Order: sequence, then C-alpha cells, then structure tokens
Amino acid sequence: MTPDSALKAAQAALKTCRDAGFNVAVAVAVADRSGVTQVMLRHRFAGAHTPQAAMGKAWTAASFRSNTTDLIALTQSGTPSAGIRQLPGVVVLGGGMPIESKGSLVGSIGISGARPVPTTIAAPRPGSMPSA
Repeated sequence: MTPDSALKAAQAALKTCRDAGFNVAVAVAVADRSGVTQVMLRHRFAGAHTPQAAMGKAWTAASFRSNTTDLIALTQSGTPSAGIRQLPGVVVLGGGMPIESKGSLVGSIGISGARPVPTTIAAPRPGSMPSA
C-alpha cells in the first residue's frame, strides 16, 4: 500500500465515522500488510489513548487477517485461542479491519474512540487499492 493510498483510506474512515453518526473524536491508523503503521490521523479531541489503540487494532487486524470484532468471541477466557490476548501488541477490541484488494491483504485499519464501534468501513473503489 502506498502512503497516498494509506492516507486516502484514513481520510475515508474519518468521513465514514462522521457520516454514520459515530463519535468523530477518533484516531485512525492505517498499516501495511505486515502491520506497520503508515498513517495516523487523530481528531484534536480524541483521547490520549486513541492513537496507540488504533495502531494496535490495525496491527492485530493485519497480523490475524481478521476483523478485531470477530476476535473478541474467539479469544474469550477458557477458549483454545484465549492466549492470543496475551501476545505483545495484540488489541482485541472492535475497530480493527483488514484491507483487501483482489482477494489479497494489502493493509489494515484501526479506529479508536468511535461510539458505537464500527465493524466495517466503506471500501475504496475496486482497483483503487494497490495489490502490493
């Protein structure tokens, strides 16, 4: 994912939160396919914890190639995957989503501070996201 594509995805996520009536005092992180943050946008009124939480959600979504909301039930105490929550950097809270293009993971996005927590973000138009 190019830095320009990452920035566009972050800006689209902020717009989606605003248009959907979510709290707009959020932080949005967009990571590449390996979970490394490329873009961080933070509303000036977002809580101090939101940038780190957004980056953790994006990293978790990329690492597990899964929506972080789906990981909540899968990693509950007493389940075979409960230990995932103890891994360094994992944030199992809603708001982390993989970004795919042509069936391949190209990055991820994490949103922190939104109420209620978004589970989907409007995808960029087909072909607008890079395949690498």
